[in-house]
Amino acid sequence: MTEPEKAMDQHGSVVHENAALMVQPDSLQDEPWLSASAMTALTVGMESLLVIAAFAGAAFFNFYDLAQPSSKWLGENSWVNFFLGCLLALPLFGVVAGVLPRVPLMKQMLRSIEDSIAPLFQSMSFYQMVLIAVSAGIGEEVFFRWFLLGGLSQYLSWWAACGIASLLFGLCHYLNFTYFMLTTLVGVLLAGIYLYLGLLAAVACHATYDVLALVYLKRKMLRQVTRYDERSFSES
Repeated sequence: MTEPEKAMDQHGSVVHENAALMVQPDSLQDEPWLSASAMTALTVGMESLLVIAAFAGAAFFNFYDLAQPSSKWLGENSWVNFFLGCLLALPLFGVVAGVLPRVPLMKQMLRSIEDSIAPLFQSMSFYQMVLIAVSAGIGEEVFFRWFLLGGLSQYLSWWAACGIASLLFGLCHYLNFTYFMLTTLVGVLLAGIYLYLGLLAAVACHATYDVLALVYLKRKMLRQVTRYDERSFSES
């Protein structure tokens, strides 16, 4: 046996290099290009800019009377609807995490998305993920639902405004065409929540879904690490 074909483990046993080395899952091969703190700060900053842009645009286009009571745009019974929004995130997450992976085309797409996104969150704490999810829920719902959908619906039919706002929402989340279509449909769902329950409910649904999705991604990645380490140890 030549030297390149063997490797010594810490106990001194000889194993074949080709048997000991295993291919890591794609999501584990690359280190995140941003630290967890930097990624959190960047996300919060970008979502804050969306809120500023929404209010500036609403004032410029005179979409809303910004001095009106908050219940006019948060929705009546806003705190009750807030909890309803949180609850509505549960079936949405269940479909994305439990049903779509059983569809071959969607399974391949979701795996690709996981491999792209999971490394960014592998070193984040739970609190950092919650901060990212809440800032995304606020920033994107204020911009896409309150500003774009609510503003455009004053001049277009609700379905036309919903289509424009949801397509732009999908484009801003574009990773591949299938994911674009999925996020566009999620945008339509959030538009319906905004229409019937108000902005706070849409924010709650969006943020709750993002928390669940980020925690799910991180735990799934950690399980992959554990399985990889166990297989590597058993082969050594």
